Amino acid sequence: MSIFHQTLWQNVYVWKRSTLEPFPLHFHGYVEVLYLKRGRALCSVDFKEYTMKAGDILFVFPDMVHDVVSADANSENYVLFLPREISVFGEFFKNKVPQQPLIPGGADNEVDMLFENALKVYNDRENMYFRGEALGYILLILARLLPRLDLLDDTKTDKSLERRIIEYCSEHFADPIKLSDIACEMGYTPAYFSDIFSKKFRGGFAKFLNALRVEEAKKQLSEDKSVSDVAFSCGFGSIRTFNRVFKEHTGKTPKEYREK
Repeated sequence: MSIFHQTLWQNVYVWKRSTLEPFPLHFHGYVEVLYLKRGRALCSVDFKEYTMKAGDILFVFPDMVHDVVSADANSENYVLFLPREISVFGEFFKNKVPQQPLIPGGADNEVDMLFENALKVYNDRENMYFRGEALGYILLILARLLPRLDLLDDTKTDKSLERRIIEYCSEHFADPIKLSDIACEMGYTPAYFSDIFSKKFRGGFAKFLNALRVEEAKKQLSEDKSVSDVAFSCGFGSIRTFNRVFKEHTGKTPKEYREK
């Protein structure tokens, strides 16, 4: 099952985080809005890099490939996740893409307060209407920000090679796949694919594949599974390799991560 593709969330989600951690290239079928309240961060959308500073807002439309490359330790941020069919504004997220996904200084005092209020009501779980109230603030946020995006018709009919690679790896990361397997599957030479990973994915194939496996492992560690079951179900050949790779990516052993 893909962990970076075909996410099935249907509701709105609001989070506030004290830091923005690096996250590998991925794409999904919903809208993501990132507001960097404090600090600096380097992100990419469809393989174009954008440096974010405090007050900037980044829009990721459905199926746009994106990641977080790096960020300051103190990079306070808000993130919204919205279904592409969201009320009133759904038409803007169908067959449209922003020419420039970054809105520099997009969060004025009014927009900042809307994010704050959306988070406040979203976290009030004693209120049975918390999602509805949060949606009201989110619609206001979209009304303020969408006019600042230059939306273009998305005339792409075929998936890019990069997106096909990500989709294939996301679906097969638990299998013992090799770079030559993917290259053969898509009709290219291993040398050509090695060059793509080096230039577009900022690292080798093994590094990218391990990032997918670790992200899935982080999810499974919250379930009632043994560490060994998690390791093997995510495609790692041994517990020793799993522990080493997991700590390289998270700074913690699987056991330490689970306890946290």
